[in-house]
Amino acid sequence: DREALSMQQRFHPDSFNRNSSAVPFPALIVQMQSFICKVLQIPSIDRLQKDSFLFVTCGNWDVKTAIPLQCNKPTAGTVPFETQKTLFNRWSNLKDVFREHYRLDPSRAPTGMRGMLNRLKIPLQGQHHLGMDDVSNLAKIMKRMISEGCRFEGPTGTSDPTKMAGKAGGKSHGKGKLGKVGHFQKGGLAPAFGQPFVGKGSGGKGFDTGTDFKGKGKGAFNKGGKGTATLVPPKFGSGLPPPKRSDDALGEAEEERAAKRRKGCF
Repeated sequence: DREALSMQQRFHPDSFNRNSSAVPFPALIVQMQSFICKVLQIPSIDRLQKDSFLFVTCGNWDVKTAIPLQCNKPTAGTVPFETQKTLFNRWSNLKDVFREHYRLDPSRAPTGMRGMLNRLKIPLQGQHHLGMDDVSNLAKIMKRMISEGCRFEGPTGTSDPTKMAGKAGGKSHGKGKLGKVGHFQKGGLAPAFGQPFVGKGSGGKGFDTGTDFKGKGKGAFNKGGKGTATLVPPKFGSGLPPPKRSDDALGEAEEERAAKRRKGCF
C-alpha cells in the first residue's frame, strides 16, 4: 500500500487490522475473472470475451462510474485497460428491466431495490446496502422475473471505462490571493484591523497532479480569510495613522456616550 507508512506514522497501531486477508484491487479483479471463467466453463482468462457475461446492477453507477474510477487509482491503468474494456463496458440496470417487464410508467416505477422488493411482496433479507445482502435480495427479484418469462439478454447501458482514467487522477488545487487588510473606526478609538485578512481572494488555476492522466483538473479556488475586526486602543495601534475625523464628529460621539450613561446604558 503506497500510503501504509504515512498512515502508520499518523494513527495509533490499534487502528490497523494487520490480520486482514484483503488483497490489492488489481489482484481482486484477476480473481473475479477466474471466477467468471469457472462459472462459464471457459478454460482461461485470455479467452474470456465481453459478450460472454453481463453484470446486473441496481442502477448505472456501479459499473459505469465507481469501478472504472477504482481501476485507475492511484494511477491510470492500474487495472490494465484491456481488462477494463472486457469487464466493465456493458451492464444491465435491473431497475430499467423491472420497469419494462411490468410495463410501469416511469413516474410510478420503483427507484431502488427496496421498492422492487415491496412491489413483489418479497421481504428484505439482511441489511440494506450491505453488499452480500444486496446481492441476495437482487437475485430474488431476478429469479421472480425470470420465472415470469423475463430475459436478461442485452445491456441497458454501455460506456468506455478507460475514459474515467483522467477523472480518477485529477486532483486539482487552486490558490487565491489574500484580501486586503480592512479597518474601521468607532468612537474615539484607534483603527481596528481584521485578523488575519478581510476580503475575498482571487481564484487560482487548477492543475492535474496525476501521472499520465488524460483528464484536466479544475482547481477549487481558495478565498482570502474574512477577519472579524477588533477595536484596538490607540496605544496598541499598529502605527498606521487613523482616518481623519472632524471635531464635530468626535463631539457627537462623546455626547452619545454621555447620554447612554445617564440612561443607565453601558
